[in-house]
Amino acid sequence: MASFWARLGRWLDQVLGGSGDPADEVDPAKVEAAIQLIQSTVEEEQRERQVRKLKVADLDPEKQARLANELSNLLKKPPAQ
Repeated sequence: MASFWARLGRWLDQVLGGSGDPADEVDPAKVEAAIQLIQSTVEEEQRERQVRKLKVADLDPEKQARLANELSNLLKKPPAQ
């Protein structure tokens, strides 16, 4: 993963440092797209981690009661024949 960040750092140095030659300039729309791609990837990972850490106790009382009721109904049913 470090190589990705090293490449990204070099790329940003080139984009932001620039040589002053207009031919070397990067399209601002591409920079914005790159930033959005990075941000969406980080946000997706954050959502996945939060989902993994969610506990039943974290649900609001109404959802806990509904879940308990549904589990109770599910477990009381006789096995399908």
